[in-house]
Amino acid sequence: MATILPSGAGLPPFVDCPSPQTLPGPVQFLNVTMTSFILRADLSKLQDLCTKLIERPSGGAVRFRPLLPYVIMSFTDLPHGFFVNFANQGIASERELALGIPGMYEVVQGSAVVERSLGLVMPFLFLDNPVALMTGRENFGYFKQHGAIRLPSDPGSNGFSAEVYGCQSFHTKAHWGPACLTTLARTGVVPAVADAALEAKLGLSWAETVAAALGARDALLTPDNLAAGRVTPVIADFLVPKLPQIFLKQFRDIADGRRACYQAVTQSKYALTSIPIIVVESNHSFHLTPLDSTPIAEALGLAPATETGLGVRISMDMRLENGRVLWQA
Repeated sequence: MATILPSGAGLPPFVDCPSPQTLPGPVQFLNVTMTSFILRADLSKLQDLCTKLIERPSGGAVRFRPLLPYVIMSFTDLPHGFFVNFANQGIASERELALGIPGMYEVVQGSAVVERSLGLVMPFLFLDNPVALMTGRENFGYFKQHGAIRLPSDPGSNGFSAEVYGCQSFHTKAHWGPACLTTLARTGVVPAVADAALEAKLGLSWAETVAAALGARDALLTPDNLAAGRVTPVIADFLVPKLPQIFLKQFRDIADGRRACYQAVTQSKYALTSIPIIVVESNHSFHLTPLDSTPIAEALGLAPATETGLGVRISMDMRLENGRVLWQA
């Protein structure tokens, strides 16, 4: 049965060791640039993965259903981040590569659905900041891993890329180390005929963040883009980061690491705190290196080499809010 718990109800205080590497949220990010693309995936594999991560651990108390055979891949530059209640301790930067599964989640109590909403599950998230990695995993339940992210603006860069810690093939003498995970290179530009209309809709800011999201959606959903399969109506709703994110937060047991000493399905949200500026990003070639240590193509049903659809590049300020528990073992 689902258990929706009040925040912090009946819990003991957290004991900070000297030199703490995690702090409580919320976390504020300024001058963020996020570039998102759509990748075609295998819907059955997406459902299998969400069942494994959400429905099966919770015994059906929380369910997540991918809506379409797509994932959203986002490269994000966060140059100025700080913990809102500990702003006097300084700022930090990070870069992230995230692959998210858009869909619908439900929370069930008995035979009744007590909560239902669009949401995002992110089974793969790579970043270069150790504090953000540990905070994301421990506080929220993000499955964050270490990764070195390169952006088109970097000197000598040919586009986007991510290098992770892993190995190509599992065997007894496999040596783990830095390994290229993915590369993206621009294949074209936004057509000149559409560029003026898109710039009018996307190159300017809006008075409200809701209007910004709707403006981005409407501008992407042109007849040409729909006919060419570059974007779909539902996917367009997920390109601005304001939807609930669903996690499996868990820790291995010290006596038997095959079991979890703590396990919960949790949820949090990013809130836009500035008026975003959104522009269309052109198609990119996409190459994914097969790594046994990071089997993204197998888990999501992605082609190892393909071309992205049109994407969006968003400039904004945003805040990661404190989350809540949807179910706990």
